[in-house]
Amino acid sequence: MSFDHRAHVGLAFDLLRREGGITGAAEAFRALLGHHGKYDHSVTRAYLAIIADRMGACASSDELLASHPDLLDLRVISRKP
Repeated sequence: MSFDHRAHVGLAFDLLRREGGITGAAEAFRALLGHHGKYDHSVTRAYLAIIADRMGACASSDELLASHPDLLDLRVISRKP
């Protein structure tokens, strides 16, 4: 099974809903994925903040990604609004 960027966005969506915010979601993300390889806490928090900001009334990560396909672009955190 591949755990690609889409899967990471889905996990982030679910953790933000479950944990109720960025801090809790970041801690849960780290606990699940650990500090293996490419994990970066600052980047994770930045992506979580962007996802949280865009979640709105989306019922699923698929709905979120349909509304905001740029979330699949790894450069989304370096763009200016």
